[in-house]
Amino acid sequence: MEIEGVDILVRSPERRTLCIMIDRDARVCVRAPSAMPLDTIRRFVDSRRQWIETRRQAVRERLARTPVRNFTEGESFLFKGQPYPLRFTPDSPAPIVFDRAFIIHERYRRKARQMLVGWYEMKAEQMIGERVKVYADAFDIDYAGVKVRDTRSQWGSCTIDGRLSFSWRLVMCPTRIIDYVVAHELAHRRHMNHSQAFWLLVEKMRPDYKEQQQWLKENSPLLRF
Repeated sequence: MEIEGVDILVRSPERRTLCIMIDRDARVCVRAPSAMPLDTIRRFVDSRRQWIETRRQAVRERLARTPVRNFTEGESFLFKGQPYPLRFTPDSPAPIVFDRAFIIHERYRRKARQMLVGWYEMKAEQMIGERVKVYADAFDIDYAGVKVRDTRSQWGSCTIDGRLSFSWRLVMCPTRIIDYVVAHELAHRRHMNHSQAFWLLVEKMRPDYKEQQQWLKENSPLLRF
């Protein structure tokens, strides 16, 4: 449903208050209690117009920084926060090799994106699984398993039964960013919400977590393709 430029209205019987969110594509989502009159929601949205536009503009500016990906020779892709060039060669010993560059065999040139995503997924399973174990052991937190997914709107998630999921795009980030997202999802094993107690646990695991949140906000466009 559209309310004068606001794209999405979500009603929920569980909600008791109104909430406005701006997603990573600059879309606006208003969450409201099921029984709340539409006129009340309209007035609330109107009262927040300046805030909405300011936030949307900030998101649009970040989106403008999203590089156009052509998967051509010399184009840079991130790994652990550092850019590395894409190379093609007929002499590669494997379909894709990482050696201070992403080296793809010439025969897979047209499948370069697919090859890169597959490599990132493999590294994500290894790296994120290791970081989850480190933090879970250090803070005595249990979990049921770790999966890597191709998600764009979430860096991680945690189910009620302790299954953790993470975006493979995290391996494009510096390790400290991976650690923050890992800590965030493990904290949900104790608190399935974003309460003060939840954030205190995140801070215990990652004292500088706010810096890592800011890094993700500012650099998320660079992680898209």
